[in-house]
Amino acid sequence: MPLIVSWSEYDERMPERFDMQGTYDYVPWIAAPESLRVLADLDWPARRPQLTDLVEEGARVLAKALGTGVAEVVHPPATMRLVELPSSVDLSAGDALKVRVSRELKAEITLTGFDGRGFIRLSAHAYNSLRDYESLAERLPPLL
Repeated sequence: MPLIVSWSEYDERMPERFDMQGTYDYVPWIAAPESLRVLADLDWPARRPQLTDLVEEGARVLAKALGTGVAEVVHPPATMRLVELPSSVDLSAGDALKVRVSRELKAEITLTGFDGRGFIRLSAHAYNSLRDYESLAERLPPLL
C-alpha cells in the first residue's frame, strides 16, 4: 500500500495505487511549453538588466517615501531589493499588515526582518513599471 492514502487507495491493481497522489496538479505540465515560449518572447537575457535597473529605482523611490534606505546586500538578486521599514513598524503584526495592504492598496507585499530591523522586499518582473513603485511609495506611508 502507498504511504499516502489517495484517490486509488482501494484499487486492487498495484501500480494504480501509486499513480495519483492527493490532488496532483497537471497544470504545470500543460503550461510549461507556453511558459517557455513567453519567456523566449520576452528575451529574458536582454530584459533582466532592465528589470534590475527598474527595481533599483523603485527601491530608491520607496525608501525616500518611507524616510529609510535600501539595504546594502553583498550579492543582491538581479530583480529583488530590500527597503528598510520605519522602526515604528511592528513585524510581529506583519501578516495583518500584508492583508491590510492587499485590501486597501491592492498590492501584495512581502516582509522580512533581520537584526531587529524590518524590510519590505521589492521585486520586478516583465509586468512591472516604475509607476507601480511610485504608487506604493505614495500610498504605503500613510497606511503604516
